[in-house]
Amino acid sequence: MMKKRITFMMVLMLVVTLISGCGKTFLSRLIRSDHGEFTEILTDFLDAANQNDKKKIEKLFAKNVSGEKFEKQLDKFLEFYSETIKDGTLDKDSILMRVTGSQDRNFYRIMDSGAKITKGNQTYYIYMEVVTADKEHPENKGIQIIDLATKKAYNDRYFLWHSKKGIFTQEKACEDYQTMLIYGNLREYYPVDRELSVQYFRNFIKRSTDYKELQAEIGKPNGELLKDEFVFEITQGVDEKTYVTCETCGDEIIRIKLVNEEEVLETIYEKDSEND
Repeated sequence: MMKKRITFMMVLMLVVTLISGCGKTFLSRLIRSDHGEFTEILTDFLDAANQNDKKKIEKLFAKNVSGEKFEKQLDKFLEFYSETIKDGTLDKDSILMRVTGSQDRNFYRIMDSGAKITKGNQTYYIYMEVVTADKEHPENKGIQIIDLATKKAYNDRYFLWHSKKGIFTQEKACEDYQTMLIYGNLREYYPVDRELSVQYFRNFIKRSTDYKELQAEIGKPNGELLKDEFVFEITQGVDEKTYVTCETCGDEIIRIKLVNEEEVLETIYEKDSEND
């Protein structure tokens, strides 16, 4: 009983400490520490880019990103950088960082954020994702993504930061990849050479709810809305950007919706509903 009381008192003291000014200071130090580390890495990268120092940039990037493809990306990036924003000013206050990882800061930690850079009267935006610790996979430690966008690209309705590893520039939105807007949700889009109609999905679901069978017939989706919710572009009988979303549980289709860029137009099928 005494041990339980002591443990309870220790927990209570910890909670009080965190709620008090001391606790807030402790937490804010953690946040400031992460923010400072992120800013330092981004600043080191910009300094190397200002000096056109490829070797320094390559050292800042994680080993799992390196290769011939990365070298070509880097050449393209530095050419664009030198012509536009070299020696620009980083707005450190614009960094709104996100941190993912373990409580053990030295075990696994990922940070990412976008930030604003100005050069004269021009504004640019830069995004960085960096792994600051990964004990199980040390080759992942370092910058994973750098993405530099013009203000025109950044303000575009279809703008997305790159999610794949590498170093990129975007003079216009999604310059080297495409996006789609699914009732207000922006997602990466992968073109597939085919023609699909709404009626096809109406007919398919009458005979099968097997998603693998659907894919065997029409091929891979154009993208994902959420995990296990796949998107197929409709190209027949429509005058606007229209899609079918197919939600699955394992290999079973549990919901099919017809949508456009703004809203859900119709639920074509839902498991255990009156339509089933």
